[in-house]
Amino acid sequence: MDPARNAWIARMEQLRARRATDPSAPTRAERARHQHDPAGLRRSIMLRTDPSLRTLMDMSVAALTRQRRELAAAASAWRDTVEIHMRDLGFPVTLLGVRRGVLMIVVADQAQRFLVEQKLRGGAKKHFQSNCRASIRDVRIVVGTVPDPIVPQERHTRTRDEAEQEIQDHLDAGLIAPEHAADLRESWRKAEREALERDAGPDRSGPSVP
Repeated sequence: MDPARNAWIARMEQLRARRATDPSAPTRAERARHQHDPAGLRRSIMLRTDPSLRTLMDMSVAALTRQRRELAAAASAWRDTVEIHMRDLGFPVTLLGVRRGVLMIVVADQAQRFLVEQKLRGGAKKHFQSNCRASIRDVRIVVGTVPDPIVPQERHTRTRDEAEQEIQDHLDAGLIAPEHAADLRESWRKAEREALERDAGPDRSGPSVP
């Protein structure tokens, strides 16, 4: 190959390498957007350079953990300070969450909102903020439906007949072999015996299971 051509190609490659930017380096727009927020600049670079969802998921988990910790601290301070002033109102005030340093609470109607605002302006808000470990800069009152509490549902325990029917259905469908079915039946009997012994306690023995 012509030496002059080789020199020209090498020169072009050098120029291209000089013009190529480091993907981990902040862009001009990122610098301007996060001029006074170094942490935000780092997050922006991580989101742009990470092709997977790991960074986004880690940030979401961290945000949820922080919100839960802030709400727990706010609820503790609210019980110790504000509820003392709210006892004579006669209606519940529910804490919804903390968003960007603002505690969200919900009441049923505008009349309740007016009464709660009076209590907060009368000194309850300052007392709450001074005793809250979370950084709460304001309290916002929302009028709406109070969400129902989450009630854990009782877990359904399968009976022996249901377990036997499931094993038989798997046998009929060819999903398990007869030897596997026998092992499953024995495991079920063993678990049932252990449950009966545990419920009977150390001083009583439960009925034997054939």
